[in-house]
Amino acid sequence: MKTSYLLCLATLLLPTLNHAEQTLSYPEENPLISFTAPDDWKAQVKNGSLFVLSPDGGEVIVEVMAMEAGIDDDAAAVKEAKSTVSADFKKLAFEKSDPAESNGLIVTLLGGSGEDKTGEAHINMALIKHPEAEHQILFSLIASKDSAGTHGPACGAMMNSISAAAAETQTYSYPDKDTPALTMDVPAGWEIDADAKGGYFVSPDKKFTLNVIPIDMEHIDAGLVNITKQVSAKYDEVVWNEGGEPKVNIDESSGATLISSEGVAKGGGIEHKLGVYQFAKKGAEKFFILSAWSPLELADGPNGDAALKMLTSVKLK
Repeated sequence: MKTSYLLCLATLLLPTLNHAEQTLSYPEENPLISFTAPDDWKAQVKNGSLFVLSPDGGEVIVEVMAMEAGIDDDAAAVKEAKSTVSADFKKLAFEKSDPAESNGLIVTLLGGSGEDKTGEAHINMALIKHPEAEHQILFSLIASKDSAGTHGPACGAMMNSISAAAAETQTYSYPDKDTPALTMDVPAGWEIDADAKGGYFVSPDKKFTLNVIPIDMEHIDAGLVNITKQVSAKYDEVVWNEGGEPKVNIDESSGATLISSEGVAKGGGIEHKLGVYQFAKKGAEKFFILSAWSPLELADGPNGDAALKMLTSVKLK
């Protein structure tokens, strides 16, 4: 990325500041980009934009906003970016970089200066294209000339830290994302092995697995019973539902039914937590059984929390 005209060029190559940092993301819902800022800088969302202010009352102001310019309309994006400061600053002068790939994004830089009623200011902008966005994102950093020595390292670090936000989840769709009969949110770090027969999911520590099994609706009366028997056969002993019956939940408005059965198994010298869940929707061609496993001692940890989120995210189309 070309940075010859960024704020305080001499400071951009300095190490990150020693004090604590905060990671900020934009937008609030389904973040597309993230960056770091000093922990004592104040961040707030106002009118859809994210503002970050230096602790001295705003000698440095950062604004992150969604642009009207389309993802491929570079000329419109540059014009729009300049318009955000033209009303408040005079004697504007900018230098534009070529678009460059950086941290999962395509970024065009506008660096320059201007003057307002308080004096000279450095104005630095990043026009950001995210591969999943329809519109560009504008990252603006405006700093008074006098604050360059104090805040230069922090400003450089912020600009250089801009990256695509890490995905929190990935979406599993059966049979495909264009015509899904079932979708489920899966933690970003989990492995997915999917084909026409369903999906197999494994946690990063290999201590939790989940199967999604699609079955023709004509077999719905026997589906849960058969899968439960297959699961039970792998262990020396299994107690399902503490000796009771599976739980049945029916959503009359959507025609969806969930039957859940959970058990504790013994085998291989340890105890295991098992789950078999049947998702069905009236009028569908297939229903789905999700079969889950983890060591019992880990069932209430992070994997258990992730599993609950996965199960509650299931949607039948």
